[in-house]
Amino acid sequence: MKRTVILSLTLCLALAGCAGPAAAAASSGPAGAASAESAAAAAPALRDLLPARNAYCPGTEGVYLTGTPDGEALVGTVLRWDTGEQTVLCSEPGCAHDSDSCPAWLGALSAGAQGRVLEAGGRLYWLALDESGCTVTVSGTAGGPRTPLADLPVTDLQSAYTDGEFLYLLWVRDSYETLLTRLDPATGETADCAVRTGSAWPIGTWGDRVVVEDTQGGVAALAPDGTVTPLAVPDGAMALRADSGRLYAAVADGSGLTLTARPLDTPDAAPETLAELPGCDPVGAALGPVYGGQLELVVSEARQARAYWVGTGGGMQELPAVTMKDGTSPRPAEIHTGNDQWLWVTTGLRDETFTAIHDDGTLYTATRPVELTGLTTPADLAAPDAAPRPCTRLGE
Repeated sequence: MKRTVILSLTLCLALAGCAGPAAAAASSGPAGAASAESAAAAAPALRDLLPARNAYCPGTEGVYLTGTPDGEALVGTVLRWDTGEQTVLCSEPGCAHDSDSCPAWLGALSAGAQGRVLEAGGRLYWLALDESGCTVTVSGTAGGPRTPLADLPVTDLQSAYTDGEFLYLLWVRDSYETLLTRLDPATGETADCAVRTGSAWPIGTWGDRVVVEDTQGGVAALAPDGTVTPLAVPDGAMALRADSGRLYAAVADGSGLTLTARPLDTPDAAPETLAELPGCDPVGAALGPVYGGQLELVVSEARQARAYWVGTGGGMQELPAVTMKDGTSPRPAEIHTGNDQWLWVTTGLRDETFTAIHDDGTLYTATRPVELTGLTTPADLAAPDAAPRPCTRLGE
């Protein structure tokens, strides 16, 4: 099976974030969207399957991120749905967030720290990883004091998610097998649920199972009881997504690209065609999670990439391109993560000038691109007159 990565997307061979079913998205943009209180009341159970390098985790209050306010310390933060502002999950007056005395501390980048903050059942679960393993602690949703929960031998985390009752960690052990470990947040007890030989990455969930794809192009569902169920994949599939009980596939057939869907529990069922792009010559494709009954299809051709908002029951609309920095072509907006009420998306790039020091001690100036992001709703993502609300992130 041919598989190609689109490097501009967070969901390169992995997920860009995923949240479970909830109420239908509001039809107005963020400026007139439903209040934070109504969004919180309808917040979905989280199913976060992001790769460890992109630790975004959508929750009730906002997107939980592992931030680096000073470029050195890894701390837990939240980018709030209602304001678009990223803040550290610490209420200590005058705290510099630069040592383990900070309640939001997850480690020093110089020591190889990794981190993730997940929300489940009205609590935050903090995963702090280094070369010795993973420490899991728990706090309230506002952060603050954290209670130890478990120490796990996890150093190479692929992703983490929750079905609302248990936490699950998908990780690589000894470089040759992928393991799914279940953590009971009530007791701290763990169970190794399923093993997949070789390296595998998540492409979605199916009930309490995680669906993974491996380096050989095989796809399987890993269940908490240890069952591994192989899943059939259409010939010519360039991108796959498991979501809401269906397997979505972007299939190239030599004359264009077709997006299909079929129920995961009836593998012999004929796939349903959701969208067709005749005449395109794709060199890569990517599929996002389902948000508000829509999923993003990104198609990369030799000289351009285009994105489409496709309904789970059919219907397709091309998404507007995002203007990048000077000298580059517009590209499809990246959906970082979200839920059925809110999406956190890329809105553009700007150049930032900074000063650094050469090895010989002399100073020099250079520029680097800074990504601009915003908040919108699934209903407004394709609306040309519904601009996302700009976000303010740490360090900007």
